[in-house]
Amino acid sequence: MSWKKPSLGLEDFSVSDTSGTEEDTDSAVLYGTLRGSVVGLRYYTGIVNNNEMVALQREPNNPYDKNAVKVNNVNGDQLKSEFDKLFEDLKEDDKTCELEGAEAVATLLLPHQKQALAWMVSRENSNDLPPFWEERSNFYYNTLTNFAEKKRPKSVLGGILADDMGLGKTLATIALILTNFQDGKPLPVQKIPGNKFYEDQFEQHIHQDFHVNIYIYYGSDRSRDPSFLSEQDIVLTTYNILATDHGMRGDSPLHKVMWLRIVLDEGHTIRNPNAQQTKAVLNLDGHRRWVLTGTPIQNSVKDLWSLISFLKLKPFTDREWWHRTIQRPVTMGAPGGLGRLQSLIRSITLRRTKTSKVKGKPVLELPERKVLIQYVTLTEEERQIYQSVKKEGKAAISRPCILEVIRSEQPNVKCPLCRSELRAEHLVECPQEGEIDSSNEKKSDQEWKSSSKINALMHALIELRRDDPTAKCLVVSQFTTFLSLIENPLKESGFAFTRLDGSMAQKKRVEAIQCFQSSQAGSPTVMLLSLKAGGVGLNLTAASQVFLMDPAWNPAAEDQCFDRCHRLGQKHNVVITKFIVKDSVEENMLKIQNKKRELAAGAFATKKPSASEIKQTKIKEIKALIDL
Repeated sequence: MSWKKPSLGLEDFSVSDTSGTEEDTDSAVLYGTLRGSVVGLRYYTGIVNNNEMVALQREPNNPYDKNAVKVNNVNGDQLKSEFDKLFEDLKEDDKTCELEGAEAVATLLLPHQKQALAWMVSRENSNDLPPFWEERSNFYYNTLTNFAEKKRPKSVLGGILADDMGLGKTLATIALILTNFQDGKPLPVQKIPGNKFYEDQFEQHIHQDFHVNIYIYYGSDRSRDPSFLSEQDIVLTTYNILATDHGMRGDSPLHKVMWLRIVLDEGHTIRNPNAQQTKAVLNLDGHRRWVLTGTPIQNSVKDLWSLISFLKLKPFTDREWWHRTIQRPVTMGAPGGLGRLQSLIRSITLRRTKTSKVKGKPVLELPERKVLIQYVTLTEEERQIYQSVKKEGKAAISRPCILEVIRSEQPNVKCPLCRSELRAEHLVECPQEGEIDSSNEKKSDQEWKSSSKINALMHALIELRRDDPTAKCLVVSQFTTFLSLIENPLKESGFAFTRLDGSMAQKKRVEAIQCFQSSQAGSPTVMLLSLKAGGVGLNLTAASQVFLMDPAWNPAAEDQCFDRCHRLGQKHNVVITKFIVKDSVEENMLKIQNKKRELAAGAFATKKPSASEIKQTKIKEIKALIDL
């Protein structure tokens, strides 16, 4: 077996929702349990233990007996509960040891980062049995399924680093790459004076005297030569590129290399098992595997299967056994189900939050963060336009046929909101509207009109510049068209600004970030940032003020964006100002956000809402939004 140089693969440059549909149906259905004797083992070499979990499958083409039932064990081969005891007695790695980074690590590691490095190195060099496995009289026995085999299951060389956003997961990983190459020795890198890199995080954290081969596998001119890729120290790519290459028949160079180490940055991106990028990730070959994510569970326990499968943790690489032993018991509230999940997660995960303590001190002493709400009052003209648009929205939600469906739910009467059929007699004809004059769509700068919200922003920016001309701020909106409208007054008022949104090429994004983070005179003091682009692993600590122009449907998206500047490296107090239009749909959004925060706090609730309950909740939220 040849060892390739370490590769930090799959650092995602842009977070986008996973494609593919969520599959609610399980691959196998548990109809009940059955105790009985297994006969006919003279034809097979399998072992079936007392009380072992097995899957039964009809086998009409069996050459010995057309009524035969095949007995599958957790490998898919023919072939009192200890869960609570396991939860109490599970051996937990010592997560309080510290390890200094190799000489090539330029950044001084904080105590919690030294602990992460020590834990990650110990996981990579471990010879321990995976969770739920133990050795019994020359057999390896799985305490979850009661399955036994003679071959020792492989150790899980890696895990999930689930530290909160802003605690330096990337730095800990770079330190791991440089510190633990082989046999606990650092990566053998050459010393070359004055070396420079072109990837922001590496440039920041690798000592300039060391030469490390970093290749960005991106763009149409990327090298498709596996031997070239295997010679690099570090290869970076995106989930989208990986999925695109994997989709081509057998023409994915990244899948032809046996990597020493695969790292998934923002690893929750692969939470949907049916998405192409998840399938592409799970098919990569590597010895050591890491998932970096501040949010390992975004929606439900379902999100974890892809992460666990990526780590090659038997028997959970097979979705059927994950469903039977973990997911179903947790969602059904079965005794011990949550205990199993916690045991599993505790053994392969390191998570610290910003409030965690190391040696009695907070893991991170960040400056204060204040969130202020500034109400904006519309002018009479704006209020009339707002009421007109709101009236149209109300009419669309309440056009009698929809209310009929919501109230009576008659058979065969469907609603356009759920994209199903409607009977002709329920359709309402709308009056024809005049054609929009396309020449008026794009007004010239002279005709450009401001708004109450933009005026409030400009007043705050000008006041901030007067008090501290070097202060930097983020102006955030979900709507890129709104960001474009703000550019005009910024130019008129003489602000140096830059912009970051999802439509920009990777190179332009990196330039915008470096430009904004610069402390040189004349560097931009304002960054126009789209909320979605602000959720990616960005470091924007140059900013100490955030102006949120519109509230988000999901409050977690806002918090993730705020963490771009309120994180490790921030030296100033951070002030976040949310502009909310008084007596508007935006005030209702704040109420819905608070309810969502309460729901998120109970993420591990044993009772899972049904599809119809989720649908009803959405309908209620939409109705509350426009005061129906």
